[in-house]
Amino acid sequence: MIKKLLVVAAIASLSFSAFADGSKEEMKAKMQGMKAEMKQEKAKLDESRDAVNAACASDSATTGCDGKELGHGLFKCIHAYKEKNKDFKVSESCKSALEAHKGNKEAMREKMKAKREEMKAMKGKMKAKKGKKSEESSNTEE
Repeated sequence: MIKKLLVVAAIASLSFSAFADGSKEEMKAKMQGMKAEMKQEKAKLDESRDAVNAACASDSATTGCDGKELGHGLFKCIHAYKEKNKDFKVSESCKSALEAHKGNKEAMREKMKAKREEMKAMKGKMKAKKGKKSEESSNTEE
């Protein structure tokens, strides 16, 4: 009788570990997919940043902010110049490029938030499966 229980417990253990491994592989595949998506989103954001730098190049030259880029002091420099020279106005092309960049950045943040929630849900499912596995293996030992 004890031998039969041990055999059943061993088979159950192997089948549950195989099931859990499948979930791990699924999670790894989704993680790889997420990484690829995030690389694409980052590339889009980099393109957007480059577009802002190109669109604001003339404003940068006018204000003496040559060599500065978006995210590295460009708009702080332009703002400081604008404070001293009240008649200076940022070009429409620069404004529109910056607005587009802000939209892209916000969209990326929303996608990241959704992906984080998805990953939390997957981790929760995996923990639940592990809990069931340990619960069922303890039931077979009795």
